[in-house]
Amino acid sequence: DKVNKEVVINEKEAEIVRQIFSLCIQGHGSLSISKALSDKGVKSRNGNDFPEITVRRIIRNPLFMGTAVMNKRTTDFNTKKTTLNTPDEWKLHTNAVPAIVSEEVWKMANQAMDKRSKNEKADGLTKKASGRNIGKYNLSSKIVCGICGSTYWRRYRRRIKNKDEIIIDWSCSEYV
Repeated sequence: DKVNKEVVINEKEAEIVRQIFSLCIQGHGSLSISKALSDKGVKSRNGNDFPEITVRRIIRNPLFMGTAVMNKRTTDFNTKKTTLNTPDEWKLHTNAVPAIVSEEVWKMANQAMDKRSKNEKADGLTKKASGRNIGKYNLSSKIVCGICGSTYWRRYRRRIKNKDEIIIDWSCSEYV
Protein backbone atom coordinates (compact mmCIF):
# COMPACT_ATOMS: atom_id res chain seq x y z
CA ASP A 1 0.00 0.00 0.00
CA LYS A 2 1.04 3.63 -0.42
CA VAL A 3 1.00 5.70 2.76
CA ASN A 4 2.30 9.30 2.58
CA LYS A 5 4.10 8.55 -0.72
CA GLU A 6 5.85 5.57 0.90
CA VAL A 7 5.36 1.91 -0.02
CA VAL A 8 4.26 -0.04 3.07
CA ILE A 9 3.54 -3.76 3.37
CA ASN A 10 -0.12 -4.65 3.89
CA GLU A 11 0.36 -7.43 6.47
CA LYS A 12 -3.01 -9.09 5.78
CA GLU A 13 -2.20 -9.51 2.08
CA ALA A 14 1.47 -10.24 2.76
CA GLU A 15 0.50 -13.26 4.86
CA ILE A 16 -1.40 -14.70 1.89
CA VAL A 17 1.64 -14.13 -0.36
CA ARG A 18 3.87 -15.90 2.18
CA GLN A 19 1.42 -18.83 2.23
CA ILE A 20 1.57 -19.04 -1.56
CA PHE A 21 5.38 -19.15 -1.55
CA SER A 22 5.42 -21.68 1.29
CA LEU A 23 3.01 -24.02 -0.49
CA CYS A 24 5.01 -23.72 -3.71
CA ILE A 25 8.25 -24.68 -1.96
CA GLN A 26 6.46 -27.64 -0.34
CA GLY A 27 5.77 -28.99 -3.83
CA HIS A 28 2.30 -27.69 -4.67
CA GLY A 29 1.55 -26.39 -8.16
CA SER A 30 -0.29 -23.17 -8.91
CA LEU A 31 -3.63 -24.94 -9.40
CA SER A 32 -3.42 -26.83 -6.10
CA ILE A 33 -2.34 -23.61 -4.32
CA SER A 34 -5.36 -21.84 -5.81
CA LYS A 35 -7.65 -24.63 -4.60
CA ALA A 36 -6.05 -24.65 -1.14
CA LEU A 37 -6.62 -20.91 -0.78
CA SER A 38 -10.23 -21.34 -1.90
CA ASP A 39 -10.74 -24.15 0.65
CA LYS A 40 -9.42 -21.86 3.41
CA GLY A 41 -11.83 -19.14 2.29
CA VAL A 42 -9.09 -16.75 1.18
CA LYS A 43 -10.37 -14.22 -1.35
CA SER A 44 -8.63 -11.71 -3.60
CA ARG A 45 -9.07 -7.95 -3.29
CA ASN A 46 -12.20 -8.03 -5.45
CA GLY A 47 -13.78 -10.81 -3.37
CA ASN A 48 -13.22 -13.69 -5.82
CA ASP A 49 -11.15 -16.84 -5.48
CA PHE A 50 -7.50 -16.66 -6.55
CA PRO A 51 -7.19 -17.89 -10.15
CA GLU A 52 -4.28 -20.17 -11.01
CA ILE A 53 -2.66 -17.54 -13.26
CA THR A 54 -2.63 -15.01 -10.39
CA VAL A 55 -0.83 -17.49 -8.14
CA ARG A 56 1.72 -18.12 -10.88
CA ARG A 57 2.26 -14.38 -11.42
CA ILE A 58 2.75 -13.82 -7.70
CA ILE A 59 5.43 -16.52 -7.53
CA ARG A 60 7.23 -15.24 -10.65
CA ASN A 61 7.10 -11.54 -9.67
CA PRO A 62 10.45 -10.34 -8.24
CA LEU A 63 8.70 -7.37 -6.62
CA PHE A 64 7.75 -9.63 -3.70
CA MET A 65 11.45 -10.02 -2.83
CA GLY A 66 11.87 -6.24 -3.03
CA THR A 67 13.35 -6.02 -6.55
CA ALA A 68 11.70 -3.75 -9.11
CA VAL A 69 12.31 -4.64 -12.76
CA MET A 70 12.18 -1.81 -15.28
CA ASN A 71 12.67 -1.54 -19.04
CA LYS A 72 11.06 -4.88 -19.92
CA ARG A 73 9.35 -3.29 -22.93
CA THR A 74 10.21 -0.54 -25.37
CA THR A 75 7.61 1.42 -27.31
CA ASP A 76 8.37 2.92 -30.71
CA PHE A 77 6.32 6.11 -30.73
CA ASN A 78 6.36 6.38 -34.54
CA THR A 79 4.92 2.94 -35.23
CA LYS A 80 3.14 2.57 -31.85
CA LYS A 81 4.59 -0.95 -31.53
CA THR A 82 5.80 -2.39 -28.26
CA THR A 83 8.71 -4.81 -28.29
CA LEU A 84 10.02 -6.96 -25.45
CA ASN A 85 13.59 -6.27 -24.38
CA THR A 86 16.04 -9.06 -23.62
CA PRO A 87 16.78 -9.73 -19.93
CA ASP A 88 20.26 -8.18 -20.24
CA GLU A 89 18.57 -4.84 -21.13
CA TRP A 90 16.33 -4.89 -18.04
CA LYS A 91 17.06 -2.49 -15.19
CA LEU A 92 16.95 -4.19 -11.78
CA HIS A 93 16.47 -2.08 -8.66
CA THR A 94 17.13 -4.23 -5.61
CA ASN A 95 15.54 -3.18 -2.32
CA ALA A 96 13.31 -0.71 -4.18
CA VAL A 97 10.30 -1.72 -2.06
CA PRO A 98 9.98 -3.61 1.24
CA ALA A 99 10.38 -7.35 0.67
CA ILE A 100 7.55 -9.69 1.63
CA VAL A 101 9.66 -12.85 1.16
CA SER A 102 13.42 -13.23 1.21
CA GLU A 103 15.43 -13.62 -1.98
CA GLU A 104 16.23 -17.23 -1.05
CA VAL A 105 12.54 -18.11 -0.64
CA TRP A 106 11.71 -16.43 -3.96
CA LYS A 107 14.47 -18.34 -5.76
CA MET A 108 13.47 -21.66 -4.16
CA ALA A 109 9.82 -21.18 -5.22
CA ASN A 110 10.80 -20.29 -8.78
CA GLN A 111 13.19 -23.25 -9.00
CA ALA A 112 10.38 -25.50 -7.75
CA MET A 113 8.07 -24.15 -10.47
CA ASP A 114 10.78 -24.63 -13.12
CA LYS A 115 11.34 -28.20 -11.94
CA ARG A 116 7.63 -29.02 -12.19
CA SER A 117 7.19 -27.51 -15.65
CA LYS A 118 6.96 -30.08 -18.41
CA ASN A 119 9.95 -30.20 -20.72
CA GLU A 120 10.34 -32.17 -23.89
CA LYS A 121 13.70 -32.80 -25.50
CA ALA A 122 14.20 -32.92 -29.24
CA ASP A 123 17.57 -33.10 -31.00
CA GLY A 124 19.44 -32.02 -27.89
CA LEU A 125 17.37 -28.85 -27.54
CA THR A 126 15.01 -28.31 -24.65
CA LYS A 127 11.65 -26.83 -25.57
CA LYS A 128 8.90 -26.13 -23.07
CA ALA A 129 5.59 -27.71 -23.95
CA SER A 130 2.95 -25.01 -23.83
CA GLY A 131 -0.81 -24.86 -23.82
CA ARG A 132 -3.48 -26.08 -21.48
CA ASN A 133 -4.28 -29.29 -23.38
CA ILE A 134 -0.82 -30.86 -23.45
CA GLY A 135 -1.37 -34.51 -24.35
CA LYS A 136 -5.16 -34.22 -24.62
CA TYR A 137 -5.11 -35.09 -28.32
CA ASN A 138 -2.60 -37.19 -30.25
CA LEU A 139 -1.08 -34.12 -31.91
CA SER A 140 -1.21 -31.78 -28.89
CA SER A 141 2.10 -29.89 -28.44
CA LYS A 142 3.64 -31.89 -31.31
CA ILE A 143 2.82 -29.56 -34.21
CA VAL A 144 4.98 -26.43 -34.13
CA CYS A 145 4.75 -23.40 -36.42
CA GLY A 146 7.67 -23.16 -38.81
CA ILE A 147 7.56 -19.36 -38.76
CA CYS A 148 7.24 -18.36 -35.09
CA GLY A 149 7.81 -21.66 -33.22
CA SER A 150 4.46 -21.60 -31.37
CA THR A 151 2.38 -24.71 -30.88
CA TYR A 152 -0.71 -25.39 -32.94
CA TRP A 153 -4.20 -25.33 -31.44
CA ARG A 154 -7.04 -27.64 -32.37
CA ARG A 155 -10.03 -25.62 -33.55
CA TYR A 156 -13.62 -26.43 -34.45
CA ARG A 157 -15.72 -24.65 -37.01
CA ARG A 158 -19.01 -25.28 -38.77
CA ARG A 159 -19.72 -25.21 -42.46
CA ILE A 160 -21.65 -22.18 -43.64
CA LYS A 161 -24.10 -24.13 -45.76
CA ASN A 162 -24.43 -27.20 -43.55
CA LYS A 163 -24.46 -26.09 -39.90
CA ASP A 164 -24.43 -29.70 -38.63
CA GLU A 165 -21.07 -30.50 -40.22
CA ILE A 166 -18.10 -29.73 -37.96
CA ILE A 167 -14.62 -29.22 -39.35
CA ILE A 168 -11.58 -29.80 -37.12
CA ASP A 169 -8.37 -28.05 -38.07
CA TRP A 170 -5.08 -27.09 -36.44
CA SER A 171 -3.70 -23.55 -36.61
CA CYS A 172 -0.84 -21.59 -35.09
CA SER A 173 -1.68 -20.25 -31.62
CA GLU A 174 0.04 -16.94 -32.43
CA TYR A 175 -2.00 -16.57 -35.61
CA VAL A 176 -5.23 -17.29 -33.73
